[in-house]
Amino acid sequence: MLFDLASSQAQRANLLSVSSAWLSVMPTPQLNLHLEPPEFQVPLKWWLGMDTSQNTCCAFCPSHAVDPLVHHALTCKSGGDLILRHNALRDTVLESLQAGIQLKAGSSLDEEGGQTRPADILVQNWEFGKPAALDFTVTSLLNPMERV
Repeated sequence: MLFDLASSQAQRANLLSVSSAWLSVMPTPQLNLHLEPPEFQVPLKWWLGMDTSQNTCCAFCPSHAVDPLVHHALTCKSGGDLILRHNALRDTVLESLQAGIQLKAGSSLDEEGGQTRPADILVQNWEFGKPAALDFTVTSLLNPMERV
């Protein structure tokens, strides 16, 4: 069962040859590279366009019911997958930059005029001895406000 605009986007994504690559990966339990049945069943239902909401509400904004294709869980700005992906991106870049560079995570850059710029990562000596504020944004095409 597929739903309006979001489902047509899911259908288009499923038509791409790589969108189903995860289904053909050989599980390797010895290397902990496998999915338990619930970990496999939920994404499979989502990929097929089936209802995966289980009639629940968002854990981060309880007044919001989870939609059948759980798009809200993927785009919720109060927590959930969007925040997890943001933090994973920030942490990966932070780990990559830590080789010999002075860094601060979750800081801010003081600018001229007393203003500050938020930074997911503050690099103390980036170029020409000046600091750089790196701020990451993770978006989702499922959010109508972020479609181009």
